Amino acid sequence: MRRHLPSLPRAAWQLLAAGSLSAVANGLTYPFLVVYLHRVRDLSLGTAGVAAATIAAAAIAVNLAA
Repeated sequence: MRRHLPSLPRAAWQLLAAGSLSAVANGLTYPFLVVYLHRVRDLSLGTAGVAAATIAAAAIAVNLAA
């Protein structure tokens, strides 16, 4: 297994780990975003859905640009 891993500096591995942790955290919170916006912030379901979709679309655009 070790031969398949690239030899990167420690800072690069830390950056990859932080990015992975951030992706997991986002994946765990996005499903509850519409519920939060609708129940706590009193937005309509349509508006909450548009807000969540806008965040997802912006993430896709930024990831493609990066």
